Amino acid sequence: MAIYLHETFEFNADTAEDYLSHIVSNDMLPIVEAGGTKPIGLFRTALRNTEGVFLWELKDWPPRPTWSTRARPGAMSSYLERRLPYRKDWTDRLLVAAPFSPTRDQVLKRGYKNKLYMQVTAEVLPDKLDYFTALIGKEGVPLSKKRGMELVGCFESAAGNVQGNEVIVLWALDDWAHWGKVRQARKSDKVIGDYVRRAKAMLRRWSVKFLAPLPASPVQ
Repeated sequence: MAIYLHETFEFNADTAEDYLSHIVSNDMLPIVEAGGTKPIGLFRTALRNTEGVFLWELKDWPPRPTWSTRARPGAMSSYLERRLPYRKDWTDRLLVAAPFSPTRDQVLKRGYKNKLYMQVTAEVLPDKLDYFTALIGKEGVPLSKKRGMELVGCFESAAGNVQGNEVIVLWALDDWAHWGKVRQARKSDKVIGDYVRRAKAMLRRWSVKFLAPLPASPVQ
């Protein structure tokens, strides 16, 4: 069973370009991939200039956390120490994919280029988690596909810095104009509007981020 690592981090504005272009592409990817961790999306948060989001596919559950970066093996320890001056703070989550969520290989075969990505983070009401994810798979995915959106992943947060009953859904859109049409459809299309109302009724709260892929990101 594939496990996914989701990172949200804040970086220093004055060294952002050096970190995101050099460290990420030249230093990080070879080290991380050599250990069996595969990148899916490496993003900078749109409209928030000092935040990034990384999504990785892991081979299995990682080993227990260690108190020191120096306890990591070999080159990974070196990378983790080298990134410290560039990052101000970060939080990690371990995710488990919904049954209908595409695998990394399936996502990459689609060949996404020049896309804008939308990340929805939802805190589901108690006892509604299975109903909410099932609704996304049964109705949300086909309805969104008709509007030109593609599902990159639907995940339940399983460990880390998470809220209870947390679901993260990642969609691919064409651009801002495409997002404008999606928003309008919620008001003009009764079927879509009904789906959105039923989905929101199962949530305590939710948030949305738009993500722009870095040059080294497998999805673009």
